[in-house]
Formats: sequence, structure tokens, C-alpha cells
Amino acid sequence: HTTGVAARLLCWWLTRAVSLRCACPTHLRTGRVLAAGPPGCGKGSQSPAIKQEHCLCHLATGDMLRAAVKAGTELGKTAKKAMDSGGLVSDDLVVGIIEDAVKAPECSKGFILD
Repeated sequence: HTTGVAARLLCWWLTRAVSLRCACPTHLRTGRVLAAGPPGCGKGSQSPAIKQEHCLCHLATGDMLRAAVKAGTELGKTAKKAMDSGGLVSDDLVVGIIEDAVKAPECSKGFILD
């Protein structure tokens, strides 16, 4: 299937590009990676390997939203209303969650946004 091949190639290229740009122990540079692609292409599979190899934090917005809902935060309560109604969570809300997450110490060297 052509789409599957293209998606795997994209994920391989992403891994290679990050490898060339960041090396955790030797470079002081920060990295910011956006993993984009269709469902099932391997973004979620590749991101933890890149995270570990390059000391980046992995930000999966869906996981972050579910965690906020489970924790009962104000942000989570607002997200839950949209999720329960079948609507989309607003960009402002998602950006707010990401802004909070990138301030964490584990994101000081950069992050992968999945």
C-alpha cells in the first residue's frame, strides 16, 4: 500500500533528521520536533525512541488532555465539556496545555510534539 510506505518513509526521515540535529550528551542545542502524519504511521512508536536517544520530552496532546480531565483540573473540566459533546477542544486550550508542559524541567532540552 503506497500510503503505508510513504508514512514509514516519513517516520524514518523524521528519526534521521533528529539524529543529525541533536545529540543529548554532546550538544547543548535544544530540539523541537513536530511528528505529523496520518493515524497509524508510527508517530507514537517513533517518538519515545527519539525522546530517549536525544533527551527530549514527548508531548502527546491527546494524552495530555485525557490526563487533565482525569486530574480534574480547570483546563481538564473545560476540555471534558467539549469532548463529551463530541466537539473539538479549542486551540487556545490545547496551546495552554502545551505551554504549561514545555515549562517542565524534562523539556529543557526540547520536545517532540505528537
